[in-house]
Amino acid sequence: MNMNALTIKFNSMEDIIDFQMITDMQHFDLDPQKFTLYSLFTDAELELARNGYGAKPYEHFVEE
Repeated sequence: MNMNALTIKFNSMEDIIDFQMITDMQHFDLDPQKFTLYSLFTDAELELARNGYGAKPYEHFVEE
């Protein structure tokens, strides 16, 4: 099973909660202000996030 360590940006907290309940995700870091979820995702979970919720990998920008 391929696992991807990613931060994914969702459109709402409701989408994140629904996604977590469907996938039974138990280990994650959540930023409720940015609607981002960091975790290890299987390919199937990543596909569900993208196609089912319109979520996208989150780009990290460092301000100088």
